[in-house]
Amino acid sequence: MLPTYYVPAAMEETVKLAREHFKENYAHVNICDVADSVIAEHLSRNYIVVLEWSKQMDCLYDYIISQSLCDVVE
Repeated sequence: MLPTYYVPAAMEETVKLAREHFKENYAHVNICDVADSVIAEHLSRNYIVVLEWSKQMDCLYDYIISQSLCDVVE
């Protein structure tokens, strides 16, 4: 069975960069358990792709936190 959202090869690099960005800038947010497909689906939304990278990451952060997709270490 295919995942709900297939991550194309081109998006894999973007997801990898997003994970690195979170590790460097949002170390208190552990996104290891967030599926690549969830990150890819969010970052490929029409209203997200038009934003600069830092804003895309802010939106991804807000989405992950608002949906309780990961743990936050205080």
